[in-house]
Amino acid sequence: MASINKSFFIQNNEQTICSGFLFWYKQTPASIALYVEGKSYTYNELYIAASSIYTELKNYGKAEVGVYCSNNFFSYASILAVSMSGACYVPLNAKFPEKKIKDIISDCNLELVISETPLQQLSLVQRIKNVSPEISNEDKEIEIIPFVYQSLAYILYTSGSTGLPKGVPVKKNSVNSFFKFFIEKYDFIPADKFLQAYELSFDVSVFSMFCAWNAGASVYTVNDGANKFLDIFKAIQKHKITVCSMVPGILAVMSKYFKDFDFPFVRYSFFSGDALYQSLAKKWKQCIPTAHLHNFYGPTETTIVCTRYKWEEDKGEKESVNDIVPIGKPFPGMEYVIINEKGIILTNGETGELCFAGIQVIDTYCNGTSPESFFMHSGKRFYKTGDWAKVNEQGNLIFLGRKDSQVKINGYRVELAEVENGIRIVFARQSKVIIERVGDWNHLVAFVEGEIIKREEFLFQLKAVIPDHMLPSKLIFVVKLPLTMNNKIDVQKLRSIINA
Repeated sequence: MASINKSFFIQNNEQTICSGFLFWYKQTPASIALYVEGKSYTYNELYIAASSIYTELKNYGKAEVGVYCSNNFFSYASILAVSMSGACYVPLNAKFPEKKIKDIISDCNLELVISETPLQQLSLVQRIKNVSPEISNEDKEIEIIPFVYQSLAYILYTSGSTGLPKGVPVKKNSVNSFFKFFIEKYDFIPADKFLQAYELSFDVSVFSMFCAWNAGASVYTVNDGANKFLDIFKAIQKHKITVCSMVPGILAVMSKYFKDFDFPFVRYSFFSGDALYQSLAKKWKQCIPTAHLHNFYGPTETTIVCTRYKWEEDKGEKESVNDIVPIGKPFPGMEYVIINEKGIILTNGETGELCFAGIQVIDTYCNGTSPESFFMHSGKRFYKTGDWAKVNEQGNLIFLGRKDSQVKINGYRVELAEVENGIRIVFARQSKVIIERVGDWNHLVAFVEGEIIKREEFLFQLKAVIPDHMLPSKLIFVVKLPLTMNNKIDVQKLRSIINA
């Protein structure tokens, strides 16, 4: 078995993000590269499929290429083919509303989209060239030379404050710096099996795919079923996944099943995308007794993730705030500052907005939108994350929630995460606390999972752990908190319940 040549993957910051895949295709073509929709595909089979799409793309030579994505083999082969060409891929999630796909195509000025489904049937703009190449079964190696020299690796779209999607263009050198961190810090090997439980329009999917292929390892996807979280756990068990990356919300939903699962084969358990709760991490560790558990943090604008915290039970419990595990220290090539509401740099552990500068930070949004999200300091361009944070005595960053999660109620400053933690301590339930503005006053609304508890009894018990001014004005009990496509709590849907 060939061994990984780490310098190969980090010597050229402008190389395409699929360079690792091409290296391992030549070394171990018969090894499993991808498991999707119940079937395994070798590096050779995935290469052949991607090569046929790559050949078709040569006829167009576009710098940005849309990929109409589902969780299927064609989508993975298409993303790989676009990367081979040197172009930038723009995932158009098949689950997105038609309007959002139209907005992305317009904002990005896409002229070429790869899709198995003719886009005209989706009533999309007619000027788009829809490429649906036949995937060849011919085992023939072609010379892969990037014919488009686009500095971007991909463009992902997040929800903008105006309701329109906001394009986040990420450069190849930013992604390669991200890869370099993992290549140097982790001993990934060809025998590893990476869990891929993310939508292809979610940035952590880049890690699950390309970090696996950089190591010659296998990518195992999860079917989009009605019980996806349970299916994720079953997939970990069935395939003996060794590198497991998930959003923390999965633990809250699945904690009642922990006793039924034992994953001694998991080597690494990674979390990102939302707050990781210490109490759940502690329980989860019992399912993965020999694994290393790491908490990551990073907005899409900082290229997937850009800080890391190695969780260890004793240390993690002492450093957690509001039961939230620290997000740790920045990757090499990244630095941060914390600013107050006036933009003044804070020190000495003060709480403020977390901002990042460095190789993984994007230059701007597509079309230069939201310039207020960036500022210059000491000759460096910083991105304002919109997250509250502080630094503890150990030098680790502590995540304290979104800027809009710290509000004033009757003159008191209230952390919504602290209220949620109180509910978790007293009732052992997941909750989400949001702000309802009534006239000139802020009110706390708590959405709580589980059976209804009388308001008086609920507040009486909650007062044992939080002060009166932090008690919710309104309680709404739900069977299950709604989640977004990326498995985060859907705050907009909760707001619609209040306004209904």
